Amino acid sequence: MSAELLTLVMFGGLLVGLFMGHPLAFVLGGMAVIGAYLGPGINTLGIIINNVYGNAMDNYVLVAIPLFILMARFLNDSGVTEKMFDAMRLLLANVRGGLAFTVVVVSVLLAATTGIVGALLP
Repeated sequence: MSAELLTLVMFGGLLVGLFMGHPLAFVLGGMAVIGAYLGPGINTLGIIINNVYGNAMDNYVLVAIPLFILMARFLNDSGVTEKMFDAMRLLLANVRGGLAFTVVVVSVLLAATTGIVGALLP
């Protein structure tokens, strides 16, 4: 199959999958598998699986990502974020641009508590 036709088939499949209401991650993954099968051939699937396992699944640093998301969810569901936002909003109510400062400060504090260290670096 030519590259142009494969591109059109994959884009069409992407649109069909999304308009049917399937989650984006599953549609993209399915289109990747279908594109690998229709394009280079079935032997490509083994190469793709080996690359995914070698690069992503063997990296233990990525284990922390679900824990960061869980911590952010705990902070949101417990009401801590709303209380932080309300306190900062009242503190900076008379400052011009106080809402913008409030959003930045609360975002930096939440990033620090959920483990995103890059938000605190200049």
